[in-house]
Amino acid sequence: MKSNDCYPVSEREALLVLNAVGHLGQQRVSRLTEHFGSAANALQAAEKELAASQILSSEIVSRLVNFSRDEFLKTERELLKKFQVIVLTLADDDYPKLLKEIPDAPVVLYARGDIDVLNSPCIAVVGPRLASLYGLSVAEKFSSQLAESGITIVSGLAKGVDTSAHRGALKAKGKTIAVLGCGLAEMYPAENEKLSREIVRNGAVVSEFPMTMPPIKYNFPQRNRIISGLSLGVIIAEASHKSGALITSRFALEQGREVFAVPGKVDNPNAAGVNNLIKQGAKLIMSVEDVLEELIVQLKPYTLNPVPAETQTPAAVKNLTEEEREVSLCLGKQPSHIDQIAHHCGRSMDWLGSKLLSLELKGIVKQLPGKFFILTTNV
Repeated sequence: MKSNDCYPVSEREALLVLNAVGHLGQQRVSRLTEHFGSAANALQAAEKELAASQILSSEIVSRLVNFSRDEFLKTERELLKKFQVIVLTLADDDYPKLLKEIPDAPVVLYARGDIDVLNSPCIAVVGPRLASLYGLSVAEKFSSQLAESGITIVSGLAKGVDTSAHRGALKAKGKTIAVLGCGLAEMYPAENEKLSREIVRNGAVVSEFPMTMPPIKYNFPQRNRIISGLSLGVIIAEASHKSGALITSRFALEQGREVFAVPGKVDNPNAAGVNNLIKQGAKLIMSVEDVLEELIVQLKPYTLNPVPAETQTPAAVKNLTEEEREVSLCLGKQPSHIDQIAHHCGRSMDWLGSKLLSLELKGIVKQLPGKFFILTTNV
C-alpha cells in the first residue's frame, strides 16, 4: 500500500505524522494545512500535488510520501496509551498559551502528568550538566523558593543544574515541568527515571518528539526553545562560554522573555558565560525577590503565595553543627568580608568556604556581592 493510499486519519493523527517527518517544522506544516485545507488533506495529497504546492523541497516531498505512516500511527497509539500521554495541538485550548506565541511553536506537544501546569506561571532554571556545588545549590534554592511562591519550575531533566532545579521544586512540594530532547517512551539520562516519575505526579514531562525518538544531539538545542517558550523568564544559574544554557538564553531574548543571571566567581570557568550575560545586559539576581519584582507585571494575572522568608525556624538554628555555629558567631547583621571572617575565626579559606556554603543552604547566612556575608537570623 502506498503512503498516500492509507486509510483516512483524524486531524490530530495527521499532525502526528507530519511532525514525525523530518525537516518539516511548524511553518511548513501550517502552510501545507492552509494550502490543502487541513493536515489530513495534506497527508492524503498525491506526490504531484505536494510538489506543485512548492511548499516542500523534492527531497522532503519524497520523504513524506514514502513515510510509513500506518506503521508509525499503530506504534504511536499503543505507546500513547501505555504511557498515558496526552497530545496537544495548536488548536487545543489546553495548549500552553505562552508557547503558542513563539514563531516556531511545536506542531504537537506530547505531555505526561498534569497538563494544567503548562498554563501556570512558569520560570525556567537552567545551567550546565557539569555544574559546581555553588551552581547546584543556587538552582535548588531558587527553584524551591519560587515553587513555594506558586511558580512552576521549567527545566530540561539533564544532569547537573536541571536536576537540582526539578528537585528544588519537588522539595518545596511545588510544580515542575521537564522538557525532554527525546520521545516520552525513552528516558535520558537513565538515572533520572525515578525523578521523571515524581515530576509526572507533581507537574508534567513534555516533548515535541515522537514517542520513540532517541536522545540525539540535535534535539537538545531544539528543545531549549520550548523551555524558554513556556516561561515568563529564564534563570541562568551557571554557564560556561559553551554551555547549552546560553542557547536557552538566546531563545528567551528572541521570544521576548526576561533573562536572569546568577553571578559567579571570576576564576570559575562555569561562570564565564553567565558573567558575560550580565555584561551584555542580563538582569543580575541575588534572590528570588529580584526575579519576582522584575516580573511583577507578567505575574499580575496569577494568584501567588507570599515570597518565602529567608529566615529559618529555630529548629534550623538548633541543628547547626559546632563548626557551623563557630562561623555564625563570627558574623552579624552587618556585612562582613570573607577575609575578616577568616581572620576572626582563625581558619583557612577552604574550610571557611565550605561552612559558609552549608550555612547559606540552611538559610542562616546570605552572601552579598563582593564576598560579603550577613546573618539572616539570630543564632
